[in-house]
Amino acid sequence: MMKKLIFLFFIVNFSYSQSTLMLDKVKSKINYKTKHIFNSWEGVNNDINGVMVYDGVISKIALAVKLIDFDSGNSNRDLQLLESIEILKFPYVKFYSEEIELKGNEITFNGEIEFHGKKKQIKIIAINQTIKNQIKIQGKFQLLLSEFLENIPAFMLFEIENDVTISFELYFDE
Repeated sequence: MMKKLIFLFFIVNFSYSQSTLMLDKVKSKINYKTKHIFNSWEGVNNDINGVMVYDGVISKIALAVKLIDFDSGNSNRDLQLLESIEILKFPYVKFYSEEIELKGNEITFNGEIEFHGKKKQIKIIAINQTIKNQIKIQGKFQLLLSEFLENIPAFMLFEIENDVTISFELYFDE
């Protein structure tokens, strides 16, 4: 009888404890998409750092992305963008949220994004799925460069569009 009570105690304790889930860096990616008067392009980053606190539901999430790890397939364009956003002074984009709402498979993050040394409250709506012992979060949102940068990056004297689309596919190991 005592063994059953101890076993039950551990099961109950374990089921109510929080788990820290690490981001699967092999599967996860973040893309940006932007336009210029002459063309449009996407950049991808497959080297994301992230952690999630999970206690049956997602209660906190934190992500950090090195800007230097974005690749648009054109190293000259990437270098020019990195110089214009002062990569040496501001090497990361960061996101943190602990105000998270789940309705079905739709998940809403009310959090803070930090880019170029400036922080902004942002609401991101995504899709949440559990696939083979992983939590997958996928979605996209718009980012206005003018909210973070004093000078929008320019090529051939023309600025890129202010509105950048960020899409993401994040996998956390359960």
